[in-house]
Amino acid sequence: MCSSDLVTEDETVPEDLYAGGNTITIEGTIEGDLIVWAFKRLEVTGTVEGDIIGYASTARINGTVGGSVRLVGGDVSVAGEVDGDLMAIAWSVVSDATIGRDILSWSRSLRIGGEVGRDVEGQTFGNAVIDASIGRDFEMSVNGLVVLGATSIGQDLAYRSGATAEIDDAATIEGTMIRRSPLEPNIRVRGVRLVAGLLGTMAFLWLGLLSIWVMPSTVRHAVHVIGTDLRRAFSSGLVVALTPIVLAVGVIATAATAPPELALTIIGVAAPFWVAVLATLMVAMIVAPVPIAIVIGRLIVGRNRSAFGSYIVGALLLLLILAVPIVRLIVIPAVGIVGLGALLKGGLRARGSLGWATARDKKARPRRPDDSGDLGSDDDHQKSDEPETGGTPRVD
Repeated sequence: MCSSDLVTEDETVPEDLYAGGNTITIEGTIEGDLIVWAFKRLEVTGTVEGDIIGYASTARINGTVGGSVRLVGGDVSVAGEVDGDLMAIAWSVVSDATIGRDILSWSRSLRIGGEVGRDVEGQTFGNAVIDASIGRDFEMSVNGLVVLGATSIGQDLAYRSGATAEIDDAATIEGTMIRRSPLEPNIRVRGVRLVAGLLGTMAFLWLGLLSIWVMPSTVRHAVHVIGTDLRRAFSSGLVVALTPIVLAVGVIATAATAPPELALTIIGVAAPFWVAVLATLMVAMIVAPVPIAIVIGRLIVGRNRSAFGSYIVGALLLLLILAVPIVRLIVIPAVGIVGLGALLKGGLRARGSLGWATARDKKARPRRPDDSGDLGSDDDHQKSDEPETGGTPRVD
């Protein structure tokens, strides 16, 4: 969807809403969750009875949220009322809302007004400004901290910073004020890794959505392959994944057995080709989990959901599974190989590149639309991966 008025003021959505586009505006009521991907702006002035989850380059939450707000974006501003938590990973975070529970923020700058029912936690790489009523503790790592006079903190004020906080005399702190030394450099490296991981997660989600949009037929066939022929998908993916290794061994063996004056030439000619193959494979491995994420997602949200919605749900669950260190060592190669093989076979079916090989068979026995053979149906061969413009792609 690409809309500037997605849910109007007098409209009610009686279930979860999956929305993606440049500008998403919610003026009415959503009785479930709002799962959103807004490339430019998210504007909520109505009511969301569940959670708001997703990405928005700029987010303005000025309505009422019955659950929690969990957003990744550039500029996140929340007013109105949020019964649950506010969790934001963004360049700047501003909260003038009444937050029922906690604020968890990782940002470049942070400003908190209004009320917070429980705790404020996280990290701000710039300055944090507090002008709010906080029910329990404030505990963050900050570059600089400013506590204004209207601030009321029910328990402790704890911060980690190289600079002393600027605290107005009129501010009320019921507990203890604690200042800790800045983190050691090695801890900062971990922080950089965390940020890199978050950026990688955003890139993974974006590339997945883009691949569904650009090559919907290939992805649809890949999902079908995973559901009907998982073993063949794994074997095909394994062959493709081993291709750079086989090429490297072949080049090295050829150079080792060639005359000395030709060895360097062989390596010089083959190296750029090998690098191109490896780079292509690495890009393909990033997109490879997409059909698997769709399969996982539709097991959770149902088969009638769009491919976009199923992918987001499945991808988030897959990322949670990958957060377990030991499991990650097994899941990453398995997902990559199976997804790579499924996309390869799905691409062949979508393009119909093998149709000429079975032309005689087709004349003898026409394919049925539900034929699950390797080459797909006749209709499938005629489909291409041109973006669909008639609506959100679905995984049948």
